[in-house]
Formats: sequence, structure tokens, C-alpha cells
Amino acid sequence: MRRYRWPSVVWCLVFWSAAVGAAAQPSPPRGTLLEWAAHMRRLVLDRTHGYGGRYYEGGLFRTFTRKMDYEYELDLLTYRFSLFDDARWVQRPGGYRVYTGSIDYGVFVTESQFKHTVALNRRSRFQLWGLQEENLRARRFFVEIGYTYQLAAQHQIGLRHTLGMDKADLDFSLHYQWRSLARGGVRLELGLLDWASNFVYRLIARSNRSFETRQRYQHRPYLLSITATTPVASPLRAELAAGLQTRARARVDQTVARTPGRAGYVTEQLRAFENQESVGYLGLLLEYAHPFFTLGVTYRGRYASVNRTPSADSTGCWEAARGLSRCWVPYPAHFQSREFSSALGLHGALRWRRLAVQTEWIRAINGDRMQGPALPEAFVVPYDFRERRLTGKTRLTYLSPGGFWAALELNLEDRNVRGPRQAGTINLSFRRNFPDQVVPFNRRVTLLLGYQRPTLELTVGVSFDQDGDLYSGWGIPSQWRDRPARFDGGFFRLQLTWP
Repeated sequence: MRRYRWPSVVWCLVFWSAAVGAAAQPSPPRGTLLEWAAHMRRLVLDRTHGYGGRYYEGGLFRTFTRKMDYEYELDLLTYRFSLFDDARWVQRPGGYRVYTGSIDYGVFVTESQFKHTVALNRRSRFQLWGLQEENLRARRFFVEIGYTYQLAAQHQIGLRHTLGMDKADLDFSLHYQWRSLARGGVRLELGLLDWASNFVYRLIARSNRSFETRQRYQHRPYLLSITATTPVASPLRAELAAGLQTRARARVDQTVARTPGRAGYVTEQLRAFENQESVGYLGLLLEYAHPFFTLGVTYRGRYASVNRTPSADSTGCWEAARGLSRCWVPYPAHFQSREFSSALGLHGALRWRRLAVQTEWIRAINGDRMQGPALPEAFVVPYDFRERRLTGKTRLTYLSPGGFWAALELNLEDRNVRGPRQAGTINLSFRRNFPDQVVPFNRRVTLLLGYQRPTLELTVGVSFDQDGDLYSGWGIPSQWRDRPARFDGGFFRLQLTWP
């Protein structure tokens, strides 16, 4: 299996910059983990629109779904915004950005974000956030509205609320913030998740109307989060982003079938299960900025668990008024799902005259486990997937005086699957569930063209395969069959911000 060590080119660039000195030119960009933390927060808040719905058995993060092929993560690495792009995004109160990239002959992955702030008066502000996401992990349109009141020069309080069609998936949060996160500050948030769920459950239970799924919490979840940053003007800066969803326990009732009976009776077959969940994430960034270069390290960790057991009263029948008979049938699954990731990253940027270099490398330990006496029907056998993954992106850019630029970028993954070897295959149990997910390495070279202004950046790119596989796009065999397909997808990105 091919291996890659931490790239020595980053350190060479650092020593080179020290020898040349700081020139009178724009400084290299800086990175941030604030947008990564915002993404993790959205995963916790919006359970309805993830792949497979709210009660998908494969876990909160959807580490693997059967629609993914082994180049899916490489596609996302190539198409999505980098942590340098994220820094420009979070420093502005308003903006719109989108990326769209090809993963198949007829399929894109795409994500659009919108945010805007309106000053109501000297102390009050109204805020709006929107996210449209369509990929192999989620299809969501996530909207939040917020209100912020400034108590004093450096102190503010506020509230946020999600908007959506599913009443049981509405979330409300309160926060206190000291100063601005974009310029250095602290934010504490308490979120009440699914606050209307039990109310909706009681409304359905007292009616004679049918339902597909209803949920009642015995132990309601909260989201506790903290975000802290040091001033961005300081050469040495740090970020902390952490969140914890407290343990949630709920009873879930699902309609299996409705059958007409004699004398106008209707029989409903229902099943019930107990669902327990917990989630946590932690992000750390330490970065040093010189007028000539930027160098930083990051840590990103996350954990999610789901325990699902049949309800104790999942058998039996009872007859209600108006000729409705309900029969409870056993829930067919009893399992535990665990997902975790622990990733250490190194990123750097350098600018000299018309040339710029950006690089980011991440060494991660990933895990995805499905165990239990009765697995969901979609899973063949229990598995305990573990891997060590190295992800890398390095870009060399030429900047023209008019704002146009061109770049050449290397994107790669090196994956080392762990586990017992069976029939000559490492972790055979996982591969029986997901046969097309893992290869030793993926590598591509991407050509980019773009236009940049302080508040606008437009990028288009096309990739060329460098790993020699015989697949094109979404696991489709190359049209030549006996030699690699060199075209490896195209994409575009747009980021527009305003004060």
C-alpha cells in the first residue's frame, strides 16, 4: 500500500520565507475552524434531512452510505471550500457562496449558503442563515433566524430558532457572546432540541388520525457549545470550538401497515422502539501568521452513538373509538451504532510576488461500528470498521494584476484499513456491507481558473486522474475498459460577501 509522509515542502517554504523576508505585498490568507463547527452544529440540529431520514440506522454522520463510491471523499476534498476560504466567509456578516461538482454523468453534489444581518437600531440586530445541501449524506434546506441585543460595548445576548416543515424537529437556542468571534471573542450557547416533539406526540395520540412516525422523549436532549477565538490581528492566534449533545432517550412509534377490516374497522400495525443518542465534537486551531507566510495546526474530533432496542410493549392490540384497532408488532432490530473521527491537521500558505502556495494535510483515525443481536435489514453482518487516512491538498497559484488567477492543485487520499484478515481481505465484514467504499489511495491533479476581488471569488476547475483506476465518475467502468479514464470531474465555486 502506498504511503505519504507529512510534506516536507511546507517546512521548505517556511525557511525560504525567512531567508527572503517580508515583501511589501498582501499577506497570505489565514484559516479557521468556525465553519467546521457550524457544520457540526447543523448535523445535530437537523436530523430530518440526513440520508435515510431521522431514524437512519447507519448513524448521525452517515460515514458511509451505499450510494457512495470510493472517490466520493476525494470529490468533496476537491470541490468544497477550504479552511482559508472559510476564514474570509466568517469575517463578513453577510454573504452568499456555493460550490457544485460532478460525481456522475447526471449527478452533482452542491451546497449553497446564505447569511445576512440587519441592524434594527443601535443595539438590536436581526440575522438570517440559510443552507441548501444536496449530496450523498443529506438533502436539506436548513434555515435559522436570530435576534441579538447588545448589553454593553463588548457583551451581547441573543436567540436563534430553526424553521422547517417538521414540527418535531424545531430547535431553539440562547447564547451569550463577548466581543466578535471574527476579531477575537467567546460565545456560549444552550440549545433546546426538538422542543415541540412531545407536544406533537400528544396531539397525534389523542386524535383518530394515522401517522407514519411519532416520537416522545423520556430524556430530552440539549446542545451545549462553546466557541472561543483570539484576535485575528495577532500573529499567533488560537480557536476552540466544542459541542455536546446531552444523552437523549425517546420512544418512537412507527406505522407498519393499515388494513381495512369488517364492518368498517381498520387495523393498524404499529411497532415501537427505544432510541438513545449522544453526540460530541471538538475543534482546536493554533496558527502563526508572518507577513510572508501562514502556518498552523488543527485538531478535529467527533463522536456519535445510537442505541436502538425494541420497546417493552411492542406486542398486543387495543380497540379505540370510531372503529380503529391498533396492533403492536415487535421492532425487528436491536443494535448499537458508533462513529468517531480523530484528525490532526497541518496547513500553510505562502505568497511571493505573483506566486502563492496553499496546502493542508490531515492525518485521521476513523471508525464506524455496527453491532447487536438483531441488525437492521439493510446490513448483512456486524462490522467494526477502522482506518488511518492521510488527506492532502496542495495548490500553486499564479496571480495576475487584474484579479484573474490560474492554479495547479494536487488532491490525494491514502487509506489504511485496519481489522482482522478473512479470506485474504482485511475487515471483510465491513466490505460485505459496503463493497465499493475503500481503495488504498486516490490521487488527482486539478487545473483551476479564477477571478478574485476583496468581496468576490469565482473558481472553475477540472480534474485529471492520477491513480490509474479503471473507473470514471461514480464507479462506472471506463469507456475504454482496459485503460484508465483520465477525466476526473469538473466543478465551480462562487463566494460573495458584503458588510
